[in-house]
Amino acid sequence: MGEECYSWRDEYRTGNGAIDAQHRELLKLANLLIDAADKGRSRAVLREAFKALFRYTEKHFEEEEAFWQSSGLPTLAEERTGTSLDRRDPRLRPDHRR
Repeated sequence: MGEECYSWRDEYRTGNGAIDAQHRELLKLANLLIDAADKGRSRAVLREAFKALFRYTEKHFEEEEAFWQSSGLPTLAEERTGTSLDRRDPRLRPDHRR
């Protein structure tokens, strides 16, 4: 993989180790997708990379939402905006066809 487009910064830390690990994984998957696109990989490879990122993002948001709900923090409503990528824009679904 070439130079990373997205890299972890300490300012991203939430203080929750599990959530921080998931954020790192999201950055890694995004970088893999970008790297595959930059290298001109096939549509099938790009589709699989995107599916992996999409699935992990959905999993992450479900777990993060559960964390916010259990914590009772007032930012739950802010965090919930955009947690379902496919509801925001169906074109972002991995099974979307042009």
